[in-house]
Amino acid sequence: MTMIPNLLSTLGLNIWYNMMMLISGALFLLSAMGLLPLLPATQTMLFTSGIFLVSFGERCNHLQGNREYPIYVPGGLFTRTVKVNERINTIPGIIMDIVGGLILVYAMIKLFI
Repeated sequence: MTMIPNLLSTLGLNIWYNMMMLISGALFLLSAMGLLPLLPATQTMLFTSGIFLVSFGERCNHLQGNREYPIYVPGGLFTRTVKVNERINTIPGIIMDIVGGLILVYAMIKLFI
């Protein structure tokens, strides 16, 4: 019997941020249109906007690029070019992370008070 690999474990870092932005944006719109009657609309929109901002801020901070890494193999030293998502802090990314985090904290407070 062959095991089916977990699809979510194969996603790259840049795909996760895009998925979180897509899902939080869709939930925000569904909540704003009143299509999620079992969830409180204000808190749902606050949570999803906070998640969207944090995801977008992290996407801004992780720049895609190619880098050469030295790899030792018997008989010599070779370099290999690989795709990396380096974290380079940018001012817009940090601002979006902070604002998104503050919105998430405010949403938690509003949910329980």
